[in-house]
Amino acid sequence: METTFDPSAVSAKIDEFVGECETAERATNTRFDYEWGNQQYNSEVQQFKDYFKTRPKYAKLYLDMLYGNDLGETVDVQLKSVSNWTHYGSASFWKDASNNAFFADVPARCANPWDAQSQCSGIKLENGHMYQLSFKASCDTGAPMAIYINHQEGQNWVNCWSGKVSTLNSEYQEFTYTFGYTNNTAYDWQICFNFGEGAGLYSIKDLALKEIIITE
Repeated sequence: METTFDPSAVSAKIDEFVGECETAERATNTRFDYEWGNQQYNSEVQQFKDYFKTRPKYAKLYLDMLYGNDLGETVDVQLKSVSNWTHYGSASFWKDASNNAFFADVPARCANPWDAQSQCSGIKLENGHMYQLSFKASCDTGAPMAIYINHQEGQNWVNCWSGKVSTLNSEYQEFTYTFGYTNNTAYDWQICFNFGEGAGLYSIKDLALKEIIITE
């Protein structure tokens, strides 16, 4: 992927963002103390900007993500068909393999979000790579849904990305998320959809995971 992109465009965009949010950050001061606001804020922004100076293609990716542009070359990550997904918990699950869709009918809100869950497992993610997750989803009651990409390390479950959708309705909507992976390369990651936060008929369709190819 060739580019003549100038990383200074990212620097200018960060300056614009900082100008808009710094006043609110200092005024609310709910997470960081005043000393951090005075001494660390600008240095952390500068560190972020410096990162792009020798990485023009990552800079291009940053702005493409910001403005919803085509991210360029991608490679499909092989996922199991919906027929080989696993499901558990307080819900009824079924699939429509011909339409690459599955359904979860949750009769009542669960004690925990993961008490009604669907999983696509056996996914390889590589350290330092960028990925894009996309799918279509619906819920007839508008109940929320959480998504995790995780795996087990010893006794602990480790997340590399998570998100939550609170805008579902009875029609399919398409969702796309991009994330970077910084853990050790592993072959046992899984995509989990948690339906336990509300009652309703959920559907997930056309799940895809792509690796974004970036060559500096």
